[in-house]
Amino acid sequence: MATNVEKVTKVAENLAEATRDSYRTVVGHAVGLQERNVRFAQGVVDGSIKELRHQAEGNRSMTQELAERVEKQRHAYQTLVEQSFDDLHGPRLRATLLLQGGPAGRWEHRQVGQQPPKKEKGWAFGFAPFLCLAGCVTGQ
Repeated sequence: MATNVEKVTKVAENLAEATRDSYRTVVGHAVGLQERNVRFAQGVVDGSIKELRHQAEGNRSMTQELAERVEKQRHAYQTLVEQSFDDLHGPRLRATLLLQGGPAGRWEHRQVGQQPPKKEKGWAFGFAPFLCLAGCVTGQ
């Protein structure tokens, strides 16, 4: 009987060793897959971060360029409005200001693209056109 028990024990040991080797192979393969998945995921994340940084820099550049263009357009529009106003209402405005004792000569010294002169005491640049329009429309 000892021989049968020894044979069964030997077979059980062989089966356990084969099973252990199979599990080692499966676990080794799973660990290898997991390592590749981690490298892949890290590459995706790194690539996404790099692309987002590139897009952010592009957006920053575009925003700065648009801001500069908006400022140029604002300045051009302001110059156009001021020049148009001066061309249309300058003579009447100067006459109205002279009659009211105001600084009529300040529009004569401005050129296209210049900033408006500093406000003189008692006169606001934005208020004077309304004086002219009110005086011209009512005939005063």
